[in-house]
Amino acid sequence: MPNKVNHLATAKENRAVAISLLENNLSLAWAATVAFYSALHLIEAAFAQNGQHFDNHQSRNAHLKSERTLQNIWKHYKPLYDYSLKARYLADENGSAEDLMKSYLGSTGVREQILNHHLRQVEKSVAKILDMPAVFDSTD
Repeated sequence: MPNKVNHLATAKENRAVAISLLENNLSLAWAATVAFYSALHLIEAAFAQNGQHFDNHQSRNAHLKSERTLQNIWKHYKPLYDYSLKARYLADENGSAEDLMKSYLGSTGVREQILNHHLRQVEKSVAKILDMPAVFDSTD
């Protein structure tokens, strides 16, 4: 089972991949998905500090929703979870998930809403739980 340090390292790596995907105009859908997994690892780092671990999205989501002290994390994690589902599975006869993400959020929306708002808020909340000034470098 990964520990706090492993989860934080993976969260940082995932965020860097999401930024790279956006900067290189490679995939909005995968940028949204990888940003979600960055948040997931941030949260698991906070849980690992207390010896907790969740093996699946359902139990992790239920715990986040039910714990009053985790409500701010849930408020920002839930949209990331939802965006990642849309990015991975939202496709219809009119286009791929990538096409639909482009029309749904666009690259600016992915960067501003997903990375700079929701993921940043999860990061701030987790940093507070872990008694750290920040998890991501300000230059990230």
